[in-house]
Amino acid sequence: MTRKHWFFIAIAITGALLVSAVSFALFKDSDPYKDFTGLGSSIAISPDDKEIAFSAYQEGEEAIYIADIDGKDVKRVVDIKGKRLHNPVFSFASDELLFLAEGEDGTNVLYSKPLDGELEQQTGETLHIRDAVFGPDKSIYIIAMKASEFNKEPGETTEGFDLYHIKEGSDIPKKLTEENHFSMDNLSVSENGEAIYYSDFKGENERLYRYSLTEQSVTEEVSAQGLEIEDMYNNSLAPDGKHIAFSAVSEESKESSLFEYDLFVKNMDNGKTKQLTDLNSAIESPTYFHDQDTIAFLEHTNWPNDPAIYSLKRIDTNGENMATIELDLPLLDHAGEGTSNQNSLVNPYMIGGLYVLFLVLWSFYLLPKGKIFIYRPVKISSLITILVFAASFVVAFLGKPWLGIGLGMVAGGLFICTLIAFICTLLLRI
Repeated sequence: MTRKHWFFIAIAITGALLVSAVSFALFKDSDPYKDFTGLGSSIAISPDDKEIAFSAYQEGEEAIYIADIDGKDVKRVVDIKGKRLHNPVFSFASDELLFLAEGEDGTNVLYSKPLDGELEQQTGETLHIRDAVFGPDKSIYIIAMKASEFNKEPGETTEGFDLYHIKEGSDIPKKLTEENHFSMDNLSVSENGEAIYYSDFKGENERLYRYSLTEQSVTEEVSAQGLEIEDMYNNSLAPDGKHIAFSAVSEESKESSLFEYDLFVKNMDNGKTKQLTDLNSAIESPTYFHDQDTIAFLEHTNWPNDPAIYSLKRIDTNGENMATIELDLPLLDHAGEGTSNQNSLVNPYMIGGLYVLFLVLWSFYLLPKGKIFIYRPVKISSLITILVFAASFVVAFLGKPWLGIGLGMVAGGLFICTLIAFICTLLLRI
């Protein structure tokens, strides 16, 4: 068999692998949690500081659990077939839980479950619930938007999230605001029950808002005091209302290619901020204890990979005595299992490498025809790159901005691969 035939076979094999990899990336199941086992992304601490509620996956099914505050005596509270249950919240009396149930379309329905009673659905299918909390009188406050508008692209709808109230014994949510927020979340109730707090992005920063239940009006709590917080995420208001815990990009990682998110606490009276952790990872769901100067949180230990593998930790508000809370739940011994090896193998770097190899082998194949022919693969790849880049602007102009961004990223990858192949082709001529 001649050298030409061997190159042709190598090109055919590389091309087949490239097409297979691209096809797998485009049509694979995009849900990284489909068969996952491990902790969910949110926790809650009971007002008496005796129990902690959390969600956990077992082979893709997510259920709600409670445990003693030291992680012992874990009990499964509720699971619903075909739904992923998350965001548990305790009542003021620590005897009932609220939680969200996510359906196949990604929308959430709100349920309540007394710890010694029956499950009750609180909202219907017409609303998508982002967050929920109990009031002192066992009424419920929710952040919600129309479910029919939830999955629409930005620019396709003017609907957003607003604050609603559900009276005890009622199943009809009353709308309290008309703000149509884009990313409203982190709902909490003041200890005296007179105000509701939530966060939303304004400009580039996340802000904390206060809704007065007596005055039925909204104030921008943080910026009103001149305490703007850059890159504030997952904020949690302390029970005293004077401190706020949140995750933010650590100073050390701001100059790197991968941002890392640590835990911070800000004093809302004097504006001073203290960094509590330095874990080189990311922090989720910071949650204050009620009668201790302590915060519980989840560390995303395999940051930035998905599915996320979390470790439950606690730390004093002065940054000392950080410890892991070992949950006595056997399924967590298998945390991370169910993550597809194929998903980790087929990635942009692998596809890019195959594409470069395909172009270089093609150039080698054309080398006997003359050095002028070896640039043909690079020229064709350059043309494809330009067409994809132009298409990204056209698609964005037609009202699909996220798809346009995606095509732009593909064009950027094609450009890098084409440049590498061009350099390799230049070396062929030497």
